[in-house]
Amino acid sequence: MIICISGFPGSGKSTVGSELIAMGFRVLEVSSTIKDKMTEEGVEIDPKSIEEYTGAMKAKYGKGVFARATAQKVRDSDKDVAIIGMRSVEELNAVRETIGSKIPFVLLTAPKSTRYKRLSERPKLPIKSYSVFMMRETSNIDMGIGELTGHADFIIANSGTKEELKAALSDVLDMIRNTANPK
Repeated sequence: MIICISGFPGSGKSTVGSELIAMGFRVLEVSSTIKDKMTEEGVEIDPKSIEEYTGAMKAKYGKGVFARATAQKVRDSDKDVAIIGMRSVEELNAVRETIGSKIPFVLLTAPKSTRYKRLSERPKLPIKSYSVFMMRETSNIDMGIGELTGHADFIIANSGTKEELKAALSDVLDMIRNTANPK
């Protein structure tokens, strides 16, 4: 099984990624592909440089450049795979063009206030203020995530506990398996 997962920052992508790893999935993150390329090129990694580097590379090679590079890693996998973190329809299309047009896309949602709280409390690169959160929100919208949300095959509303998120994820995976292998 191969699935794509995305959502606004703080919607639960990392938590879902960890749960999928525990289920035996190989998890590939578009953001990791970006950071790997930056490291290869000797570019310092911080929020501002990531945004600038990503923008420059997408302007040069198209919006799907990092999603396509991430999807190409799937060919090396003998496990179920989740590609996490597309930010635009072009990125979702790049994944589907690279490895298959029928790959289901799961969207994670959560209220803005919940996402801000999660991001401000996380140990790695916490959001320091609501204005920074809103700038990041605007940046994600500018990248195309708002339009991407309309292309979801499945939606998981993540405003509850981790146990509720795990149960919803399990239900969606069952639906995907049943759709792929109807009885």
